[in-house]
Amino acid sequence: MLGKPILGGGLRFVMPPIENDQPEPTAIEVKIESFLADPARLYVETQFSWPRPTDNDEFANAPQLLRRVEDYINNTLVKFMIHGEGA
Repeated sequence: MLGKPILGGGLRFVMPPIENDQPEPTAIEVKIESFLADPARLYVETQFSWPRPTDNDEFANAPQLLRRVEDYINNTLVKFMIHGEGA
C-alpha cells in the first residue's frame, strides 16, 4: 500500500508529566523499532525528562534518577513488549 517494501518500522509513545506523579512529575518518551541491521532484533530507546527546574544540588540525585529510568525499562517497558500489558 505504501508503494515500496518496508525495511523496518516502529512505535513511538510520548507520555506527558502528570502533576500528581510520585516522586515528581516526569515526561517519558519510548521508541520501539526494528533494528535495521537485523530486523529480527529490536531497537529500544527511553527518555525521561523532569519539567521542574532544578538547582545544581540536583545533580547529586543523578544515580536515583537513572535508577528510575532503569526500573521503568525493566518493570514496565519489558512487560509491555512481552505481554502487551502495563505495570
